[in-house]
Amino acid sequence: MQFHTTDMNQGIDEFHENMTRQGIEQDISIEEAVKRQEEKRGIPPGQIQNFSYAATMNKIKETKNNNEFAGKERERRNRKMLVDQRKIQERLDAKKYEENLVQRLLEKQTVEQKTAYTRWRQAQCRQVVFDNRGTEARGMEEKKEERNDQIE
Repeated sequence: MQFHTTDMNQGIDEFHENMTRQGIEQDISIEEAVKRQEEKRGIPPGQIQNFSYAATMNKIKETKNNNEFAGKERERRNRKMLVDQRKIQERLDAKKYEENLVQRLLEKQTVEQKTAYTRWRQAQCRQVVFDNRGTEARGMEEKKEERNDQIE
C-alpha cells in the first residue's frame, strides 16, 4: 500500500511540474485566468465584453465588401488576360497562315518555272529537229541535183 501511495504522489508531482513547464499556473481564479488570456492577446482587460453587435456586423460587412471587390478585380484581370492571350494567338495564327501561304506560292512558282522551262526546252528541241530536217532535206536535194548534173 505504501508503494501505491508513493507512486500516486510522484504522479501528482510530475503533473504539477508539467503544468509549470507548459506555462499553466496553479491556484488562480477563472477571472484571473481570463484577464491574463486577454492580456496575452493584446486586448486590455475587460474590453472583450465591450464589443457591440453593430461594430461586429460592420466589420463583417466591410470584410465581405472587400472580398467581393477583390473577387471582381481578380475576375477582371483574368478576363483581360484571356483577351490578351486570344489577341496574341490570333496574331500568331495570322502570321503562320501568311507564312504558309507564301511558302505554297513559292512552291507553286517553282513548279511553274520548271514547267515553263521544260516547255521552252521542248520547243527548242523541236526547232532544232525541224532545222536539222530542213538542212538534211536541202543537202539531199543538192546531192540529187549534183547527181542529176553528173548524169547529164
